[in-house]
Order: sequence, then C-alpha cells, then structure tokens
Amino acid sequence: MESKKILFISTFAILITVLFAIYYTPTIQVFGDSNSYWNGLSILKSRLNAASLNSYSSLPFIGQGFALIIIGPQKPFYAQEIAIIEQFLNTGGTLIIADNFGTGNQLISSLGLDSRFGNQTVYDPVFSLGNPSIIYAFSSIKSIKNITLYYSTYLILGSNYKVIANSSIFSYININNTSVKYGPFPVIAYTNYGKGKVVLIATPYIWVNFFINGGNLELLDYIIQNETAILDVSHWYVDTLTIFKEYEFLAYSILSTPFIKYSILIGSVAFIFLYKFEKSIMSKSDEIEKIIKENPDWDAELIRRIKEERENYGSK
Repeated sequence: MESKKILFISTFAILITVLFAIYYTPTIQVFGDSNSYWNGLSILKSRLNAASLNSYSSLPFIGQGFALIIIGPQKPFYAQEIAIIEQFLNTGGTLIIADNFGTGNQLISSLGLDSRFGNQTVYDPVFSLGNPSIIYAFSSIKSIKNITLYYSTYLILGSNYKVIANSSIFSYININNTSVKYGPFPVIAYTNYGKGKVVLIATPYIWVNFFINGGNLELLDYIIQNETAILDVSHWYVDTLTIFKEYEFLAYSILSTPFIKYSILIGSVAFIFLYKFEKSIMSKSDEIEKIIKENPDWDAELIRRIKEERENYGSK
C-alpha cells in the first residue's frame, strides 16, 4: 500500500514538473507569434496586439478596418480559404503577404493577380549589413527610412502596382547559376483589390524580432495605420514543443471554466472524505486482524462477531 502511494506521488510530481517545463520553455518555432528569439514574431504581435488566426472561418466577413498578415506560408491554401480571403478583400480588407520561397505564389495566383515572387535570392555586395543576404531596400515613401531585408527574393509585377521599395543598383540575382542580372529589383509593392488592397513583401523576415526596428517598423506603421491586425498562424508546420504548449493552453482554458473548476473542487473534497472514511474502516479491520494474529489461541470468529455486534449497536 505504501509503495503504491509513493509511486502515485512520484508520478504526479513528475507530471507537474513536465507541464511547468513545457509552459516556461520558450518556443523556437520560426515566425512563431510567441517565439521571442531573433526569428520569431512576438514583438510584432505585441506591438499590433494582433489576433492569431488558426482557422479562416474566424476571419471577419467584412474586411474594412482589418489587415490580414501572412508571413512565410508553408502549407497550401485551400479553395474555401481563398474564397474567404477574396470576400475579405472585396469588402475593404488589407492583405499583406511576406514571402520568398513559400506558398505565397499559390495564393497570389489563386486570387487572379498578375504578379509573383521570384525564385532567386537577391544579393547586394555594397548596400548590405556585413552579409550579402542582409540587404537594404530604398523606399519611395519619404517618411520611411532604409528597409532591411534578409534572404529576400524580388517581385515580378504585372500592371497597376505601386512600388514601395526597390533594392539598389548594385543588387543582383544568379539566374540558374549561369548568368547574373543586376537591379534595382522591386521588393515591396501593392495593388488594389476590390475595395481592399494586397501588399507584397519579398521576404518573410521583414518583421521578425531581429529586423523589426528602424525602417521596417516605419513600413509596418505605414501599411497597417489604424487597422486591426490579424496574423495567420495556420499555414506553418508547427514544431512539437509548440503543439504541446497549445494543448496545454487549451487544457488550462477548459479547466479554468467555472463549471469544470468547481466540479474538480467538489470531486476532490468527496475523494478526500471517502479516502479517509475507507482508511478509518481499514484501520479498524487491521486492528482486529492484528489482535487475532498476536493471540492465535483465541477464537477468531468470536472476536469478529463481537466487533460486528459492537458496530451494529453503535449505529442504532
């Protein structure tokens, strides 16, 4: 009995320790909205007080006053999701797609736009931050300083697009590793769509924690303005830690509801009462068995009957 009690307490302690470890261990999900490392979006979400979009059925039916931000999408967009996005745009919403080699082109094409993300990385040996992959872009908006891009591609634009930023004349791309094409290349642009607009940014790292300051932050404020931000978190492949944290948060949310909380409290009190009652009965039974064991020449059946009669008399 004692060993079972120790096993139960040990298992419970380990479970609580694991749950606390999962809760307090920061996620390293790339572009994760709770990732506080350099490649996370925790600062973006906090600054905008952005809502996390797990399902497109939750996207506002009327898009006016809202900005949907899609960063580095990995999973494909389904027909139903695209139809909801079209409705969102046609009713005045702003769609921001920041991508380089993800599924951004699939969404753009499905929306019927005559543009796409290029399939090469843009390098710049002159206007870079000590790394040819970290380049500066120059905005046509006077209020925006130089914008920092990381592993950026370029935009291939159709008609009716307004370019917000280009790479420098020294920037270049390698075409099939056989030839070089020099810039400037458009890297940020937008076009109207219904009553809304679509903004294309040629890198998903534009607003990660490491690069969100300076001109990148000014760009964010310029695009979002007073709109309510919604961050799509449903098109990333989530790591195991993030999945466990989401389940833990869901479980906590359920357990925090008044009905569940008070049910657990009442159940715990009832369990303690029944446990003590059973323990009391067991202790009395153990006492009789101990007497019989210590006095083997006594009539065991007589002693048990005396115990039963005493209990029956006490209950009357």
